[in-house]
Amino acid sequence: MNRTSSKQRTLTTRVALIALGLLGASVYLTMAGVNRAAILPYHLPVWVAFVGLFLSGLAPLMLEVESNTFSLSVTEIPIVICLLSMGRIPLFVLGTAGWLAALLLGRRRSFVKILFNVPLILFEMSVTAAVFDTFV
Repeated sequence: MNRTSSKQRTLTTRVALIALGLLGASVYLTMAGVNRAAILPYHLPVWVAFVGLFLSGLAPLMLEVESNTFSLSVTEIPIVICLLSMGRIPLFVLGTAGWLAALLLGRRRSFVKILFNVPLILFEMSVTAAVFDTFV
C-alpha cells in the first residue's frame, strides 16, 4: 500500500467526519427553531434568492491593502435576506443548491473540498437562523 494514498484516505475520512458533524448540528439547529421562524410580509422570488446565493458562493471579494490581500465572503448578506423573506426550509434548499452550483461551476475543486464546504454553508445558515430567532 502506498503511504501517500493511505494518508489521503485518512485525511478524507477526517474531513468526512467533520462534515457529518456539521451536517448533524445543522439539522438539529434547523429543527429546533422551525416553529419559531419569523418571516417578513415581502416574499423574495425563488430565482432571485438562488442567483444571490449562487453569486455569493461563486467568488469572495478580494481587497488589496498595501501589500496584503484580504478575502471577504459576502454569503451572510443573501442568507439574511432570504431568511427574512422565505423562512428556513426554502433558504436551506436554495442555499445548498446555489452553493453546490457555485462550487461545481466555479473553479475546479476537489471532492473533499466540496464534501466539507456544503455542510459548512448549511451550518452557517443554521447558526444565522438560530441567532435571528434569538433576537426576533
